[in-house]
Amino acid sequence: MPWPPKVISKFDSMPRRPLEADLYGPYNKLLCTLFPLDTNFTVVPQYPIKDPVMLVDFVVTHKKKPVFILELKSPDKLRFFATCGTADNQMRCPLHVLRGASAMGTQLSHPTVMMDTAPRTCWNCNIFIDEGEQKFRAVADKIMEDCESL
Repeated sequence: MPWPPKVISKFDSMPRRPLEADLYGPYNKLLCTLFPLDTNFTVVPQYPIKDPVMLVDFVVTHKKKPVFILELKSPDKLRFFATCGTADNQMRCPLHVLRGASAMGTQLSHPTVMMDTAPRTCWNCNIFIDEGEQKFRAVADKIMEDCESL
């Protein structure tokens, strides 16, 4: 099932070479689509982790408990190994969450195995290609399913 037109138009309105800040609106719209407002889920931007200095770009909470984190970087950062390492380290924060993803533009990485540093090839899930969209929706669906019993 394709993303709703309002989500697509938000991503389409981004500059050709978006900065990290250009991604906030489109991903906020996307996360609010996956975790609707009329549920017990809340999309929280700029969520502090233990130390108020360290912020995660988005956290989805369920009854005030974090269940999904999303860290954003501009797509041009994918070229640099050091940026991949930084993004990977941010995903390994001490939050007790069920799932997480790191996005560089529309390319997502879903870290599942602890490794030294995630290679660039980990950001292999384009959310605007059918397979990538299905994977991202499956993560959201699994979170919703897991939270039903909470």
